[in-house]
Amino acid sequence: MLLLTSFSALLGVVYALPLSNTTTCRYKKCTVHSGNEELTLNLSVAGHALVENTPWTISNITAFEAAAGSASESYISFHFCDVNPGLELETMCSRTVAAGSGGSLRDPAYYACEGNEVRFIYSGTSLSLERSYTDPCLGKPPYDGGIVGGDAATSMVNITSPAGDICTQDRLTVKISKQW
Repeated sequence: MLLLTSFSALLGVVYALPLSNTTTCRYKKCTVHSGNEELTLNLSVAGHALVENTPWTISNITAFEAAAGSASESYISFHFCDVNPGLELETMCSRTVAAGSGGSLRDPAYYACEGNEVRFIYSGTSLSLERSYTDPCLGKPPYDGGIVGGDAATSMVNITSPAGDICTQDRLTVKISKQW
């Protein structure tokens, strides 16, 4: 009984600690001794999950759709940047479609970026992005992962040539609007 009373008092002290506005989950190892009994617990003292609340920046977007019968590959490439605290990530995203394959850049399937944490769909008029991340505040593995996503319309400048269409855009902001 003394152990339970000591443990209750300890919990009161641990949870009375001021919570900081951090973006990481911290744990405090607490051990209660009472005579020959010992109880050790890992207690979360600041269980703030990582949050994706600042929009992603997509830059240097280039898409080239080869003309029918062309010997050129079609491709899209861009730079992805996430500046959310604790989730910072920069990566390159690209996809190619082999010449003569009959494929198109406008494919409803997701394609992985370098590092596989980000994937995208290019529709020709918009980009859909998903980002996966791990956060111990979400749970223990394998339940410590999250996925967020967003869509943004593109406003690319198009130049047509006999080889195909090349479209470019300097910068695009993608608001994070989906969470799984």
